[in-house]
Amino acid sequence: LESEFNTVVFENNIFDEDISFKKITFKSIKLLRCKFNRNVLFSDVEFNEENDKENIKFENLKFYGITEFSGINFNKNVEYIGCDFEEDGSVKFINVNFNNSSTFLRNNFKSNVEFVGVEFNNSTFEHLTFKSVVRFIDISCMLFFFKCIFENVLWIEKNKDHINEEVIIFCDNIFKEPKCVKFENLLLSKTSFLRTDVRDIIVIEKSEIAGPGFLNFFIYSNISFIK
Repeated sequence: LESEFNTVVFENNIFDEDISFKKITFKSIKLLRCKFNRNVLFSDVEFNEENDKENIKFENLKFYGITEFSGINFNKNVEYIGCDFEEDGSVKFINVNFNNSSTFLRNNFKSNVEFVGVEFNNSTFEHLTFKSVVRFIDISCMLFFFKCIFENVLWIEKNKDHINEEVIIFCDNIFKEPKCVKFENLLLSKTSFLRTDVRDIIVIEKSEIAGPGFLNFFIYSNISFIK
């Protein structure tokens, strides 16, 4: 059943059952200081373009189950601020388009995180902690990672069809398990590591080169290239 709402605000709510937002149209939505004790799904949600100045906001939330955002076109600015994703759950963004800016700020990901088939435009990941596996698969992106901590596996695989349009910048980040970092299809001239400790990282170049100017490679320990 499809529904349409104006701006919806959930504040200081506790959800003890599964929650599903599916095929709903909002002008905007704000989730503030809420607790989700079970699974939550946002699927095929649309956002009315009226009142473009109003951001979509997820702030100071706690997620204990499976959290999934799928099939969504965010045509407004999106903010995820101060959210905790607990270790018993998981987080998935599948076929999501962030058409405007998106900000992930001071979030704590204790569970596995996946961004699959996601398009990022001017997206900032700042002061985040990833305690478990984080995977960016088949993404199109302009991404900025600032003062993030990666404690486990980091895997980034970019969409080959948009290689020349994409930029990834790491600034002041910490890789606690450099042997578990993997990048694929990165255009090296558009990937930067600024004030990020890479002394224990080795870049291993695979023999198969995907095209002029970019490589498939792994990052391990001690900064050198090995063919």
